[in-house]
Amino acid sequence: MKSRLVALIYALLVAVLFFFRPGPPVAPRGMRPFPCPYSTMLAICSDIDGTTPDEFEAYHKYLNTERDTQMGQGLGLDVGDSFWMYMGGDSGADADSKGRGQDAVMTWFEGVSDTPKNAKLIAYYFKRGWIDAIHSYGDFSRDDTTDTRFSRALAEQAATALSARDVFPTVWINHGNEANTQNFEIGSRVSYRQGARPGTPFYHADITIPAGIKFIWFSDNDKRFGRHNILYPVTLADGRKVWGFRRYTADWSTHGLHMQLCDANLDYCTAIGAPVIVTQHLGGGSTYHPLGTAARQALLGLAARQGRGEILVARTSRLLEYLRVRDHLVFAVSHGQTVDILGVDDPQLGYDPSPTLDMLRGMTFYVQDKDTASIRVGGEPVDEALLVRAGDETGRDTIGIAWFAPDVRNYLWGARDFRH
Repeated sequence: MKSRLVALIYALLVAVLFFFRPGPPVAPRGMRPFPCPYSTMLAICSDIDGTTPDEFEAYHKYLNTERDTQMGQGLGLDVGDSFWMYMGGDSGADADSKGRGQDAVMTWFEGVSDTPKNAKLIAYYFKRGWIDAIHSYGDFSRDDTTDTRFSRALAEQAATALSARDVFPTVWINHGNEANTQNFEIGSRVSYRQGARPGTPFYHADITIPAGIKFIWFSDNDKRFGRHNILYPVTLADGRKVWGFRRYTADWSTHGLHMQLCDANLDYCTAIGAPVIVTQHLGGGSTYHPLGTAARQALLGLAARQGRGEILVARTSRLLEYLRVRDHLVFAVSHGQTVDILGVDDPQLGYDPSPTLDMLRGMTFYVQDKDTASIRVGGEPVDEALLVRAGDETGRDTIGIAWFAPDVRNYLWGARDFRH
């Protein structure tokens, strides 16, 4: 009986480890998982639903700058956002507390026309890092889901407009109900999401993916806060290869932000060293803005954790690119001291023999002596000003390429003349 009990307990432990294992190793051998001194990384990934230009600017001034704002002292965090090209939905909900309708939401074009609306504003904030993802080509959600307003012609028009202003997002986020036929689907699954399915009137992957999209959120909800395997390989229906990514989707309005960023969640992802992408709708709807007291307190706590060197807050595109490059970096370490970066061997996007320094931001290596170690890229030493030499919590020496310098500038002044 005792031996059977022991066997049963062992079987249960194996099952628990199998179903709840945190994921694969968090960094290649010889690398620190995250830039020193951080234990993990976190991105706030906001969908642009229901957000007016005024709301967008108000909460980004609070999140990204250190200026005085209507919500308090700015936090100076690196938080990106998303954008739409079109408004093709039929929601009758108010977009803001002023009672304005969905036509007040920030979009590149007026409705589904070719008339520019907030194009200059969106391009401006994209180039300054306050926008870094496209939330599909627009809002096409309709009560009658068979009455979609999306077409391939709209994708062609959008791609031309974005290219003309040098706006090339790497992150695509699906949106909305079954009328959003522009959405992408994982190749083996069949659904209303037809963006990557050749032969349909909604196919556009041959236009959109070559324009720079690397990472796609495929509408899958995820209630686990912190994953080692945020990225996963996907082959689309037309054979194109991209990276899918997971987002934490519980409590994804500003009313739930304090629950998303509660101490228990942040302690957990820090303890296991797992990054997390937190889904939000920072400006969505008439009651989401401005951020309430509980949300602001949670954000203050997150900023404090970054200040203590626990959690590095990064915009979504930077976090995803960091993970992609880190997990597929090709490098060699000579005599435990000289790190030669040789390329990025990405099984989805191909081999890159010449990664740029911006691609390599945050890459950190264990070495014998941090003070005499060096890093070379393409055979050339990295400038000392870009190197970070530090010991970490394991007691080992590290050398790394510095993460992006904080950018807390108030960019609102430069957008004053653009249409809002």
